[in-house]
Amino acid sequence: QSSLGKSLVQNAPAEQGCAETVCKIIQKVIPNFPTLLHTADLNVYLSKDIRFRATRESGPGKIIISPTKAETGHVGFFLPNGRIASNDSRTGIFEDNYALSNWVDSFRTKKGLPIYYYELI
Repeated sequence: QSSLGKSLVQNAPAEQGCAETVCKIIQKVIPNFPTLLHTADLNVYLSKDIRFRATRESGPGKIIISPTKAETGHVGFFLPNGRIASNDSRTGIFEDNYALSNWVDSFRTKKGLPIYYYELI
């Protein structure tokens, strides 16, 4: 939550900065975590990194990702209140942007993207 209201984007344009932002937040806990600029690359990395596990449930601190190589994918973190914080594509600021139902509607229903959850173990 300490990253809310800040821009952590350095390498990607703000409208593509969600993967970079999530990587920068993970690096606060795992300093050697790479900086990835696409949600598809981040999803592959998380699925293979033994420090993370895929889960079927949302929860505080878990990562939610709808991956794609295009700009239509997105990634964020669940907040303690059940909402999702992610990089705002218009501003590059990491904010409380979604309820889970809005995420599902935006990325699964409208864009046909999968939704994955990961947790740090």
